[in-house]
Amino acid sequence: MNYAAFLSYFRQMIDHKTEWTSADSKDRPNDPIYDDQMKEFANEFKNSEDYDPHYCQTLRSAEIVPKVDHETMGEVMLADNARLTKAMLSMIINGEKLHKGTWADALREGFFFQLLSALCPATVIA
Repeated sequence: MNYAAFLSYFRQMIDHKTEWTSADSKDRPNDPIYDDQMKEFANEFKNSEDYDPHYCQTLRSAEIVPKVDHETMGEVMLADNARLTKAMLSMIINGEKLHKGTWADALREGFFFQLLSALCPATVIA
């Protein structure tokens, strides 16, 4: 998967406030509204060889509690291990269907940017 193609997008999304549908919307009430680039990334990643369907087990094998938060991100980034980085990314991607707004939080907090930066460290962002 070409992570470098999404780095600039994820950098721009740090501190970005994701819009949500309103309760009177014809969509399901109060769903986050993601742009096409976020949906494209999620779809490509989920269908790539890098997606880890056993992300919880992978993270636990490194004694990392599988949660989408700053502490877990810090542990994954300090481990400097591509397998753990992909597991964390898998957990975030899968997390949206379990908890609405997971992607929005990860975008705003810079989690996607940090994880992709770790997977392609030599990339220069324009």
